[in-house]
Amino acid sequence: MVWTSAGQVFLVASALFLGAAYWLGWRVSQRSRPGSGVVKIYTAVMQCKPFKLLANVLAGWLLAAGMALGQTLGLAYTSAEAQSYGNVPVPELVYARFGKSQDPLIREQVAQGMLNKANALSRSGEAAESAATYDLVYERFGQDPAPNVLVQVLKALINKGYDLGQRQQLEAEREVYALIDREYGQRQELVLKEKLADALFNTGIHWQKTGDAEAAIAAYKRIDTRFGTETAPSLQASVAMALVNAAVQLSHTDVRAAIVLCDQVKARYGQAPSPQIRQRVAQAQVNKAIGLQRLGETAQALYTYDGVVQQYAADKAGPVLVQLGRAWYGKAISLAALGQTAKAMALYDTVYTRYGTSTHAPLRLVAMQSLFNKGAALAVQGQLEKAVASYALLSNALDRRGDSEVQEVVLQGTVNMGATLHKLQRYRQAIEAYDRVVRIYHVDLSNEMREQVAFAFFNRAASLNALSDTRSVRVNYDRVAETFSEDPSPILREYVAARLYNAAQQLTVSEEYADAAILYQLTYANFSKDTAPGVRKVLARSLSNWALGSGLTDKLQEERQINDLLAERFARDDDSDINTLVARALSNASDARVVESKQLLLNAQSPAPLLARAVADLQKAKFICAQEECAAVLANLGYAQFLNGDVTMAELTIREAIQQGGAPVLENLRKDAALHRVEPIDTRFEKMLKSCCDAR
Repeated sequence: MVWTSAGQVFLVASALFLGAAYWLGWRVSQRSRPGSGVVKIYTAVMQCKPFKLLANVLAGWLLAAGMALGQTLGLAYTSAEAQSYGNVPVPELVYARFGKSQDPLIREQVAQGMLNKANALSRSGEAAESAATYDLVYERFGQDPAPNVLVQVLKALINKGYDLGQRQQLEAEREVYALIDREYGQRQELVLKEKLADALFNTGIHWQKTGDAEAAIAAYKRIDTRFGTETAPSLQASVAMALVNAAVQLSHTDVRAAIVLCDQVKARYGQAPSPQIRQRVAQAQVNKAIGLQRLGETAQALYTYDGVVQQYAADKAGPVLVQLGRAWYGKAISLAALGQTAKAMALYDTVYTRYGTSTHAPLRLVAMQSLFNKGAALAVQGQLEKAVASYALLSNALDRRGDSEVQEVVLQGTVNMGATLHKLQRYRQAIEAYDRVVRIYHVDLSNEMREQVAFAFFNRAASLNALSDTRSVRVNYDRVAETFSEDPSPILREYVAARLYNAAQQLTVSEEYADAAILYQLTYANFSKDTAPGVRKVLARSLSNWALGSGLTDKLQEERQINDLLAERFARDDDSDINTLVARALSNASDARVVESKQLLLNAQSPAPLLARAVADLQKAKFICAQEECAAVLANLGYAQFLNGDVTMAELTIREAIQQGGAPVLENLRKDAALHRVEPIDTRFEKMLKSCCDAR
């Protein structure tokens, strides 16, 4: 028999235990009747019931620990009769040996080991395996009579539901919570009630995620219905938390009703000693004050904030301190809304002084929000230097590894500092502020943080423009395009592409066509493979304007190539705006081919392929063009058909064009005939035009 590494660990652990048991047994035997040898010691130890129980529990624990790691037993048997046990997974061996033990403590250890294994699989991203293991806990122990074992079952099911929600399998998540309610909803043991309350709470979160506020409120209120009369602090905390969440959901549609619910939390639990319950009472009152502010009842909101401050000013519990900080911050906002700016500023300073260095992220958040609000208020008042000083304190807390909510405020403050410095014409300092934000970019940051990075890039370009540093502006645009071209958020990719397009469009309006072309090309090159609808629309517009600029600078071959690219790239798009641009590109490219065809005719060369392509493209364009451009497309089609020798169809098409567009269409067709005139073709065309005109 050969020992694996896991088996060696098991052997060493067993040897240590047996050694300890031997020594304890020997000491016990000295106080017992005479006997001899190892047999006497073993008997003495095992007759002592605590030692016997300890032996079983330790063995179960060792095997459960191995099971949580997913190891095999560690014994590679070589004998033929034992070979079938060589690769049996530890979970099966543990369950076979201890899963049906008469002792609920041992069964709990086995179930907990399986739960630990499922949790480890979940953390490592092995979703299917973790779900199967959670199910196995339920299948094997779901009907266990012992509450301590059932707690592990409920934990497994709740964790499974949570994982399903994280993977957006929301219907499956809801079914798991419904199963918990159905199977264990009537149990009276406290430990099971606590887990049932957790499952019902997660049901409410589930409905929130699906956008069904009414169902979420109903789920939260079911917790109150089930456990609202319970006296256990843990269940009271669950009820209070559920009512707070129900009030938040209710506030989206009925602020008054939400405020009533917040007051119910205070009336029922206002004197509870538990810090978890005090947290929810304070949270409900802060939320009530926010609701009052939304209703325009600022003075009443201020009164409510003061009530929270007075009641909890001396409270040292961390969760309660968070709500106290929110109350201070909300009070400052109320003071500012009432025009008491000086008091609001002083209170912002107080909040920052109290909580700015806190190790608790929610408290740091209110501190940073206070600094941000102070800076914004100072900027509105025109006190730009003081605003910069306030934002600078925020900027000093910039750290990519910090709490995301705190860092979002810090990043926004740093961007605002750059904008304020720009207003003060301190452009280089503004650029330095933006650089601090730009350097922090990483795809793992929250969407809101990456959004601030995008703002910083474009604000940086404005400051560089103010310094007339054209080369650095281009480098900046290159960097932002490269940075965000593969950003996971389609909204952010669209924002960056649109800002690049807008910058190019401004250059086009200023007739700086060469510089505009660089930006249009940059936008297309970096986002050309993007499938997000908003980004595709920006790309189509960029190509359209790029082609327009090429035509205005007499780069006709380039203009046609860009229009062909636009038409080919977006030919199958369903968006009406993009279809309009495609039709325009097809029409403009066909115009260029018609002109080139006439030049070939003047040189006695055949233009048949060019004209055939022009006719085909214009046929496509007439079905997708905007109504106001349809007459021009038909006119171009009719002229191309005439040059291609299809006179009858040309006359029908031109009559339709004149009917839709009137005199302007006739005038443009005469110009087409005059450009690079080919005789006798264009003379015959003009006669046909006259005939069409007379027929009107």
